[in-house]
Amino acid sequence: MKTRSKAKTTSTSTMASSNSSTSSQSTDEENLRRLRSCRMMNLKSSPATDSNRRRNSSRLRSSNQQSTDSHLIENESITTNLHLTTRTRSLTNSPRRSSTSPRSSPVKPKTKTSPTKPKLPSDVCNFCFTNNKDDHMLGELGHFDDITAHLFCLYFSPGLSQNGQYNEGLWGFLPDDIRKELRRGVLLKCSYCGKKGAVVGCSVKECIITFHLPCGIQNGAFCHYHQEQQLYPSYCRKHWPKLQVPAFKRRVLCTVCQEYVKNCDNRDNNLLFVECCHSYYHRECLSKVAYHQGEFNLKCPNCNDLSIFVPTLKRGGIFVPKRESTWELSGEMSYDDVRFRCDAEECKCERGRDFNGDDEWELFSCDRCGANAIHVSCAGFGAGENHEWFCEVCRNI
Repeated sequence: MKTRSKAKTTSTSTMASSNSSTSSQSTDEENLRRLRSCRMMNLKSSPATDSNRRRNSSRLRSSNQQSTDSHLIENESITTNLHLTTRTRSLTNSPRRSSTSPRSSPVKPKTKTSPTKPKLPSDVCNFCFTNNKDDHMLGELGHFDDITAHLFCLYFSPGLSQNGQYNEGLWGFLPDDIRKELRRGVLLKCSYCGKKGAVVGCSVKECIITFHLPCGIQNGAFCHYHQEQQLYPSYCRKHWPKLQVPAFKRRVLCTVCQEYVKNCDNRDNNLLFVECCHSYYHRECLSKVAYHQGEFNLKCPNCNDLSIFVPTLKRGGIFVPKRESTWELSGEMSYDDVRFRCDAEECKCERGRDFNGDDEWELFSCDRCGANAIHVSCAGFGAGENHEWFCEVCRNI
């Protein structure tokens, strides 16, 4: 009995052990199955893996960039140290600056500025920068809009022409043309005074002399007036046309100012020889006479010639305006208002020397100077007769 019980016990334990081994094997197989399933799940979850890979690659790039930046910073620091070392050596070798000397300010870059016309008072010419009112030398000073200019400064500006009527702008010079010429002259320097704005120049192409009109006149420039052709050439003292002025041995008076003229060469701008009566005049004196008398009343002060005297003045650079005399135009001293008196030694008029009547008691002036007068009867003429009479002053010339 005991033997059977032992055998049963042994068989029971053997079965239990076999069952336990079987269960352990099944557990291992289960674990393997789970592991495989997990691997399969990991393989199926590829997007997450790709994102991880991208994240890792970006981290790698950033680390590489950081390393590159660190290398660049190191190189820049090395270059800066080299520059500082070179600068220190140059400062050490250069002489020291005194502590009292001012520290130099940083140089500012130059900016190009367009040339502008200087602001001037309203009574100053924009071309010659003067308010000279000598009409016989520079012409009348005119104003239009914001422009002020002498007549002759406009005439002798080579870039200007009278594109308008005489009553438009300034004597026919239009404002836009004048402003354009002023802009051209901003950079032109006068050969005599050194200031800018010198638009007048020598008409000889090879000559580079430019000047303001007053500066040129004071330094012997020659200005020619061709009003019919509207040509106004100007020449420097070296190139102006040669005028034939015969020399003289005796002292000669200028008939206008009654002062002696100097014997000089043909290019002296202070002297003019008149062919009608072979007389010498100061150029300035003749320019005043021509300006105030005008072409319609102009005649030689010495011989009253018209045909030779006026062309001689024009060739000699004297401006002769085409108009009546200034006293006729002003109205204050017109010819009709001039008072005459009889200059006869014995006046026959019972009503006195100042009486101006009709017929035999009419006063008529000297045919040469026009300054002195006499009654018809006192001169020995009859009423209605054609008479020609010269005063005592003119008879002695």
